[in-house]
Amino acid sequence: MELDATRSEARVRLDAVTLECLSWQERSTFVGFLEPQLRPLSSDVLVVQQNPDDGESTEIAHITNEFGHVEVRTAERAESAWLELVATKLGFVTRLNAVALESITWQDQDTFTELLRQRLEEPKK
Repeated sequence: MELDATRSEARVRLDAVTLECLSWQERSTFVGFLEPQLRPLSSDVLVVQQNPDDGESTEIAHITNEFGHVEVRTAERAESAWLELVATKLGFVTRLNAVALESITWQDQDTFTELLRQRLEEPKK
């Protein structure tokens, strides 16, 4: 999947594993993605919802490879629109607003590799 933030002229391509990785990130990860000069302003409007249970969503794509599977959905309420990442096999759902999505476009592959590494190194519960 390609995210293109035309305002900042940033673009990133994400595979199924990276999208799954993003589905379990907390809001603090996306705040960390914000460019330092934008953090005070943008972190107030950046919205991430873990495991949302309100409203309906509409599936727009399945992103799949031999290692990961994510359903990409849109969700809307009167005051906001979201992109929802559903990692069905792992049981994670995250909704991201436009600011959170734009913050992803500023990252390079090393960022996503580090997020995956951290997850693999977490002690098993």
